[in-house]
Amino acid sequence: MRVVIAGASGLIGRELVQFCLSDDDVGMLFILVRKHLDMSHEKLHQIIINYDDISENDLPDNIDVLFNCLGTTIKNAGSEENFIKVDFNYVVELATIAHLKKVKKFISVSSMGAKLHSKTLYYRVKGMKEDFLMNDSHLENVFIVRPSLLLGKRKEFRFGEFIGKILMTALDILFVGNLKKYRAIEAKTVAKAMLNLSKMNESGKKIILSDALETLANATM
Repeated sequence: MRVVIAGASGLIGRELVQFCLSDDDVGMLFILVRKHLDMSHEKLHQIIINYDDISENDLPDNIDVLFNCLGTTIKNAGSEENFIKVDFNYVVELATIAHLKKVKKFISVSSMGAKLHSKTLYYRVKGMKEDFLMNDSHLENVFIVRPSLLLGKRKEFRFGEFIGKILMTALDILFVGNLKKYRAIEAKTVAKAMLNLSKMNESGKKIILSDALETLANATM
């Protein structure tokens, strides 16, 4: 497969890069980055781009799968406007170009709680992104993954998330049945599930919840 990852330096993106590089089914991996990352591999190609001015020329031809792992927080973005730009506007541009370049499968990270009309900006923007990808992007094959609280080592410390992880991990035993989708999930599990999903003979448009990602990550491909 010829694969593109947007957001390769993030929590899920970093794990996905490693899985792709070690997977024999991935013949060539392109990562879209703002600046060169300190890594090298015979099948890794880094494409330096400006997401504020992304164009068709930034995306290679004949791509089988594009993984969108772009995302930020309002705090890291510096303002609500910048948060919307990264989490929504950039994804809209990326998906539009992916359609023009005839990318076969578009797999995007969202979040548990994403809702188009949510009163919380974070979840509302996630819902806006999902709505565009599912209904307005013109992409034929779109798969959106909705992980619950992510576990893994981030580059930056998030105090609220740190407390949430402690509580969610302690409460995992209570999340059974229909509540399993709320269990905290490792970023590497999400990444592995996304890679496995890219190999499946699935078509159309689908949203995959967090508990299903656990199952998908353990599937034999």
